[in-house]
Amino acid sequence: MKKYFPYIAVAISGTAVVPSMAQEGASLAIEEIIVTARKTEENLQSIPIALDAISPTMISERGISNVEDVAQYSAGLVFDSGLLPNDTRPVIRGLSSSRGRANVATLIDDVDVTSEAMTTGGGGITANLRLMDLERVEVVKGPQSVLYGRSAFSGAVNYVTKRPEQEFSGNVDVMYDEHDSAELRLGVTGGLTDTLAARVNLAAWDSDGWYEHPQTGGELNGGESFGGSLAFEWLPDDVFTAYTKLSYSDEEYTPTARVFDLSATANRDGFLGLLPSATDSATVVPIAFDAANVAACAAPDAALYADLFGASPACRPISSGKARGKESQIDLSTDPLTGKDFAGTEVETFRAHLDLRWEFEEMEFRSITAFTDNEIQTVEDIDFTDYDLIDPRPFFGQIGFSTRADINHQTEQLSQEFRVLGYTDNVDWFISALYWKEEMDTIQDDLFWWRNGGTSIPVVVPNPLFDPTLAPSLDLQSSTISRETEHTSIAASISYALSDDLSITIEGRYLEEDLDYTGNNIFRGFYTASSGTICNIGIDFPCGTSKNSVSESQFVPRASIDWTINDDALMYFTYSEGFKPGGITTVDADSDVSEGEFESEQLKSYELGAKTSWLDKSVFLNGAVFFYDYTDQQVPVSASNGAVAVSKVVNAGESELFGAEFDLTWQVTEGFSAQLGYVYSDTEYTEYNLREITEENISGIASVSNHNIAISGNEDGDFSGNQFALSAKHAATLSLRYEQIIASGMNGIIELNGSYLSKRYLSDGNNAYLPSHDIWSFQTGVDTEQWRVLLFVDNLLDDDTIRSATSNTDFGNFIASPVPGVQPEQPRAINARLPQPRTVGARFTYRF
Repeated sequence: MKKYFPYIAVAISGTAVVPSMAQEGASLAIEEIIVTARKTEENLQSIPIALDAISPTMISERGISNVEDVAQYSAGLVFDSGLLPNDTRPVIRGLSSSRGRANVATLIDDVDVTSEAMTTGGGGITANLRLMDLERVEVVKGPQSVLYGRSAFSGAVNYVTKRPEQEFSGNVDVMYDEHDSAELRLGVTGGLTDTLAARVNLAAWDSDGWYEHPQTGGELNGGESFGGSLAFEWLPDDVFTAYTKLSYSDEEYTPTARVFDLSATANRDGFLGLLPSATDSATVVPIAFDAANVAACAAPDAALYADLFGASPACRPISSGKARGKESQIDLSTDPLTGKDFAGTEVETFRAHLDLRWEFEEMEFRSITAFTDNEIQTVEDIDFTDYDLIDPRPFFGQIGFSTRADINHQTEQLSQEFRVLGYTDNVDWFISALYWKEEMDTIQDDLFWWRNGGTSIPVVVPNPLFDPTLAPSLDLQSSTISRETEHTSIAASISYALSDDLSITIEGRYLEEDLDYTGNNIFRGFYTASSGTICNIGIDFPCGTSKNSVSESQFVPRASIDWTINDDALMYFTYSEGFKPGGITTVDADSDVSEGEFESEQLKSYELGAKTSWLDKSVFLNGAVFFYDYTDQQVPVSASNGAVAVSKVVNAGESELFGAEFDLTWQVTEGFSAQLGYVYSDTEYTEYNLREITEENISGIASVSNHNIAISGNEDGDFSGNQFALSAKHAATLSLRYEQIIASGMNGIIELNGSYLSKRYLSDGNNAYLPSHDIWSFQTGVDTEQWRVLLFVDNLLDDDTIRSATSNTDFGNFIASPVPGVQPEQPRAINARLPQPRTVGARFTYRF
C-alpha cells in the first residue's frame, strides 16, 4: 500500500476542499440529473456512489445503439467481444474477467439479465439498444451486490427505458451512413383513458458492413434487425401504479471481420519439414531454463518444438508486441458445407416486464416480475483461416483442422423481486427479496476436418476413425450442455442521519445460488465414415451422460458514511464486498461436466470519494480513490494430464487493484460546455502460481502446460507481479459542445467527443497487447423544437488500431509427435477484430 499513499493524498486534497461560491454565473447552473441507482429517485450529485449517467439527449444525438457506444462515453467502462458474438466482456475500473460470469451486471429497468456463455468466456445475452426507447443509461461503479442482487461484482450498467405518458407525443429517428447502414426508430406515447397510458416503439436496422469477405465479396460486420415493444401504465388512484411491457427483436449479423495473426507458420521449414517457424508477430522463448537451452532458443535459427521429437532445444513461439491487423490480411474461408459465406449469428429475444407499485405516505411496496426468452444461433469460421484441407506430405508434424462453429444457445430467465422502501425524517430503509432462475441449453454441432498432413493421420492415430477424403456426413450426434441456475436472496439497507450533515448506511444481502449441469459427453469434433460420436477412445471423453452441481451461499455486506459539508460538497467513505459463485468448466471442447470445478471469487472494496459543485453550480467536480482486495480470481489455464492438453478454469490466489478517478462537467458559457472523465487503475496479481494451483485444484493433472510455461517465462507458470489481462491502466473521455441560437427557434450545434484507452495485455503473461488508442467523433447540425438534423463523423481520424482481440488456439496448426506418450501441441494466435473505419453519415429526428 505504501506506493499508493501519494496518489491517495493528491486525490483527497483535490476533492476535499470546500468549494467557494462565485458571485456571477447563476444562469449557467448545470441542470439537475435524476437517477434511480439506489431504487428511488435522487439527484446524482447527492448520492454517495460513483456513477455516470447518459441522458436521453446524448443517446439520441450521438446515435448510441450498442454497448460499445455506451463505453465511449463512460471513462473506465470497456466492452470487449471475444471468440464469438455472444462472448461479451464488460469491464469497469479495470477489474476484468476472462472466465466465469461477467464482473459487470447488465440490467434493464432494474432487472438483471446477465448471463454466462458456456462454450466461451463471457456474458452471453446482450441488450438490443436499438429496440429500447431509452430514458438514460446508468453506469454504477464498484461492488453493488446489495443493490442489484446477483451479478454486480464490480459494478452495473442499468438501461432505464421511457414510461408511457398521458400527453400524446412521439418521435421518428432516421440514420444513414456511407456504408449503406440505415436505421429507423418510431416511438409514440399517449393516454388511452384518464388512467391508462401506452407507449409503442418500433426499430429497424440494416447495414452492408464495413468490410468484404476475401473469398466471396460478401458482407462482414453487416446485418439487419427488427423489433418492437408495447408498454402500458395504469394509475387508477394516487396509491397504485401498474406498468407492463412486452418486447421482441430479431437480429441477424454477418460474420465479423477478423485477422488471425499467427505465432507460427503452417508451412514447416526445418527438421525434415516437421517443424514450424516463428512469425514476425512472435518471440521465441524457452520452456526449459538451463543455460544451454536458453541460449539455443535465443539463436535466430532456433528449432521450434524439437523436444516433441526427442531432440533439442525446447523452444516455443509466443505472440508478442502489439496486436495487428489490416483488411488485406483477412483470410476467412467459405463454409465447407455450402461453399458460401458462413451464416453468421441470429439473435431472437422476447421479454416481458411487470412492475406493480403501491406508494403510501412513508412507505412504498413494489413487485417486479420479468421473463426473458433468448435464442442465439452462430455459424462461423472458427479457425479464421483458409488453409488447404489436405497436405500430401506424409510427415508427423502436419496436423491441423478446418473448423466450423455451429452453436445454438437457448436461454430462459425468470426474475421476481419484492421490495419495500420506507422514509422518515432521519431514517431511510429498504428490504428486498429476490428469486432469479435461468435455464440455458447449448447445442454444439461444430465440425472439424483434418487437413494439413492428412496422409500421416493413420500413423499418428492408428485406427481408421479419421478419413479426410470422405464427404461430410450430416447424421452426427450433437454435443449438448445444460445449466440451470437458481438464485434466492434477501437484502436490507438502513440509512440513518446522525445529524443534518452526517449519515451512515448499513446494508447487506444474504444469497444462495445453485448451479446444476448436465452434459451428454459427446466430443462433436471430427467427421467420420460411420459416426460423429467419439468417446472411450482413451483421451478424455467417457461415454454416457454426466451431471454435476455447485451450491454457494454468502453474506455480502456494505457500509458507508457520508458527510454533507455544505450545499456544494459531499464526501463519503464506502466499504463493500463482492461475491461471484464458482462453477464447472464448460469451455474445454467436450460436454463432460463430471469434473472441472472452480471456486467462488471474493472482493473487498474500500472507496473514498467526493462530489462538489463550483461557480454557482456551473461546475461539477467529482472524484474517488479506491482499493480492491481480490481473492480467488477465476482464470483460464491450459494444463497437462500427461496425455492431452486440457482447458480448465482455476482460481488465482490473490490480486489487488488500486485506482483513482475524477469527472468534470463545466458549463463554460451559456452555449459552450465541456466534460472530462479519467480513471487510473493499477492491477496486479500478487499470488498466482499455476503449478501450485493446478496440483491443488485439478484432479489428475500433474503439471502446467508448455504454453503456460512459455508465456509466464518460468517453469512454474508463475504470473505474480503481472497486470490483469484486458485491463487498462489509464482511461479517459472528453466532450466539447457548443450550441448557439442561429435563427428564431433554431439552434446550431457543434460537438466533439473523444475517448482514450492505454495499453491492455491480451494474456496474464503480459506479452502481446492491444496498443493505446484514442477515438474521436464529430457532429454538427441544427435543432428546433420539432426537428433536428445532424451530420456526424465516427472515428474522425480513421484510426485503424486494433481495439479488441483475444488469444486463441490455432486450430489449423497442430504439432504432433511420433514419440509415444508425447501429446500434440498447438500454437496460439491473436484473433484481432478489425475496427469500424471512419464513417460519415446523418441523423434526422422529428418530434410530434
